[in-house]
Amino acid sequence: MGKTKIRAVFSDLGNVVLRFCPRNERLWQLAQLANPGRFGQPGTLSLCSLERAAFNASLQQSEILDFSRPGEDAAWRMDVGQVSHGEFYRAFLAAVGCSEGDFPPARFWMAYSADLVAVHPVANLLRQLQHRGTKIIAATNTEMWPTDLVWRQTGLRFDGEVYSWRVGHKKPRREFYEACRATAREALSEPTLDYPACVLIDDIAANCDSIRRLGGHAIRFKASACPLTLAWQLQKLRQQLSELKLL
Repeated sequence: MGKTKIRAVFSDLGNVVLRFCPRNERLWQLAQLANPGRFGQPGTLSLCSLERAAFNASLQQSEILDFSRPGEDAAWRMDVGQVSHGEFYRAFLAAVGCSEGDFPPARFWMAYSADLVAVHPVANLLRQLQHRGTKIIAATNTEMWPTDLVWRQTGLRFDGEVYSWRVGHKKPRREFYEACRATAREALSEPTLDYPACVLIDDIAANCDSIRRLGGHAIRFKASACPLTLAWQLQKLRQQLSELKLL
């Protein structure tokens, strides 16, 4: 019996199709924008200083920047939809001591996503897979990165989108991959889609391992900012996709 034909690719966004700075660094930069008088100029204080300042406030305020307790801080809860984006924004303002008038939502979210840059060669490769009939599903743990940013920068339109904050679960939970399968089935207009017909492209080993345990395929990939390294990575990625009969 031949191998199952792969019909769908679940593509992570961060570090695969988009490059970005770590969220704790981004929040620190936002804190400096929101309240420069309290947190000084860039580089003058550490993130730990910001956390300590927030810890002096109530738990509701401090937890927004507490990255020492995975699964409990407000940023994690926003990822799984337990905290709304508006609640996250208001908790951030409380943590850094800034008013909404001084740092309105539109400016906050624009600054929050300002460092996102599309990795054009990866987006082009995914478009090539689409042209060959494979459905490409955006599959991300992040809170609100708009896939239209990828489209505006690269022309890639995903065939479906799975965000952890909508699903209520993050990779590597099975529930997240079930949502990916359901989205791919809808894109394919097919009633069933088994895991062997799916492949995940992700930068985190645990996420790749989890979908393999479910019977799916996985390619670990983390786009480098160095053009020479990225070129080598892309060559390897193309080889792995070819081995799966996708190219």
